[in-house]
Amino acid sequence: MINQQDHQKEVQMNKKKQNIDVHKKYQFRRTLGKGASCRVVEAIDKEDKESKLAIKIMSKEKAICTTLYKHEVDILGRIEHENIVRFIDGTEDDSNYYVLTGLCEGGELFDRIVNPEYKITEKIAAGL
Repeated sequence: MINQQDHQKEVQMNKKKQNIDVHKKYQFRRTLGKGASCRVVEAIDKEDKESKLAIKIMSKEKAICTTLYKHEVDILGRIEHENIVRFIDGTEDDSNYYVLTGLCEGGELFDRIVNPEYKITEKIAAGL
C-alpha cells in the first residue's frame, strides 16, 4: 500500500499529464450504475487484462457535471484510506469527463441493508 505522500505525488503527476484516451486504453464492459448526473461502467486495461477498474462517465452537456467532476477529482485526489475507493485518474475528452477508480465488487450496499436475510443492526454497522 502506498503512503499518503506518495499518493499525493501520483495524483499531482496525473493532473499535469496529458489527458488519456480512455477508449483506447480501456475496454468498457457492463454498466454498474446510472444516476442523474452520470453512469459508471466496469472496465479493464487493454494491456493488462487483469486490471479492472470503475469509470464514472459525466456528460459535458450537463452544466452541473463540470463542478461535480472538479470536486470529485479534488476530493478523491486528497485522500487515501483502506476503506475508501482508490482514485486512479481524472480525465476528459470533447464530450465527457471520466473519473477512474478502483473497482469495488460485491454488490450494492443499499441492497444489503434492505435485504431481510442480512441483519444489519446499528451495533453491527458501528463495528464495520
